[in-house]
Amino acid sequence: KEDLDESVFKDADKLIVDCPNARAHVAFGFAVHLCTGNRLAELQLSVLREEIIKRFHTVELADEIERIPNNFFRRIKNVTVRLHPI
Repeated sequence: KEDLDESVFKDADKLIVDCPNARAHVAFGFAVHLCTGNRLAELQLSVLREEIIKRFHTVELADEIERIPNNFFRRIKNVTVRLHPI
C-alpha cells in the first residue's frame, strides 16, 4: 500500500493541505463503497480552510504528527499546529 501511496502522492507520509491531486485519496472509500458523507465532509473542510485563511497568515506544524499504528490504514491521531493571526 505504501508503494501505491508514493506512486500517487509526492511525500505521501506528510500532511499537505494544498496537494494538487488531493481528490485522488481513498479515505472516503470509492465506487460502491463510497461514503455517503463524502461531499458534506469535503464542504466542511473547504469552509474551514476559507475561514482559517481569513484569520491567519501562517499555519505551521508545532510538533510531529502523531499517528495511530495500524497495518491497514494510515491514521492520524493528533496534529498540533501553531496559528499566526493576521
